[in-house]
Amino acid sequence: MTLTLEPSRHQDEPQRAQKRVLRFLGLPSPARGSAPAAEYAEAHAASLQGSSRGARAEVAPMLNATRHRLQTFYAPHNRRLAALLGDQRFLWGAE
Repeated sequence: MTLTLEPSRHQDEPQRAQKRVLRFLGLPSPARGSAPAAEYAEAHAASLQGSSRGARAEVAPMLNATRHRLQTFYAPHNRRLAALLGDQRFLWGAE
């Protein structure tokens, strides 16, 4: 059995994603407003910003050659994943 989480949903709703993972693993959910759940949400939000202080790291744009290589490599895997999940959003290499 496999659990698949969409990164965008995990980013937008970290506590809901956490509950889904815990339910999948058969573990109890933390009490509403408990310190672990709040700490998790805070740590997760900080990790999305690139540091615990919330500063985003500057990243250069991806080279077209790199993008093409990644799209070519992942295209067959993305097609299989899209078919398995019934979700065409995983076909990002086919654009």
